[in-house]
Amino acid sequence: MRRVTKVPSGPAFEAWRARAEEARAVTLRKPGTLDEEVWRDFREVFLHDAFDHKCAYCESDFSANFPTQTEHYRPKAQVTEGRIKVPGVRYYWLAHEWWNLLPSCHYCNTHHTDERSRNKHPGKLNEFRVRGSRVTAPSPDPESWRTELATEQPLLLNPYDDDPADHLTFETDTGIPMPLNGSERGSETISVCDLDRMSLCEKRRSAQASLLNWEKRIQEGETAEQVIPDSAEYSLYKRILLRRHIERRYS
Repeated sequence: MRRVTKVPSGPAFEAWRARAEEARAVTLRKPGTLDEEVWRDFREVFLHDAFDHKCAYCESDFSANFPTQTEHYRPKAQVTEGRIKVPGVRYYWLAHEWWNLLPSCHYCNTHHTDERSRNKHPGKLNEFRVRGSRVTAPSPDPESWRTELATEQPLLLNPYDDDPADHLTFETDTGIPMPLNGSERGSETISVCDLDRMSLCEKRRSAQASLLNWEKRIQEGETAEQVIPDSAEYSLYKRILLRRHIERRYS
């Protein structure tokens, strides 16, 4: 996971936003009436570009026809805490808001069996725990929704609002993610999205073969962002791996 700072703009986005606002108006009049095409189409308008064709949670690359889903950060139809349904809570009014939409791989978002360990995991689905009080209904002004919802203090990290590097780190030799400094939000994100699944950790470990080449490029004057761009798979892990390698080598 990494922080995404891009904001959608341009003619394609404006056309999409007009559709989204129409869908929002219908949803507010008739809760539960949702337009799936609106959020699905947002992948081509913004999500693929902003996230470099990567899963928002695990950074797996979609470029090789890897299945991708448009995921709602705050669940649109049902909410669970500890996988138990929270009665009367659903964020239906956020179904068409761009800042509530993320690209996700099947493994992070839904029920799956890890291809290496064969362990089963439900994926994120509707799990969404918060520290504060929930916002259970929309206020009259959609422009204020994002600010109002911040008071919920969600535990799941959000690439639009959070820097994952403040909450996540890795065992560099194994590729296993860990909460940084005991971060509750880091721990929650790892657990909910199954970011420590064996197949993912093995793929992260394969990056270690590139360490010496990365180090050489750094010594020749390139920045870490040039050596490991955001478009690289598992870029957060790779940057931490490189930093720790250099620290160990020269300390």
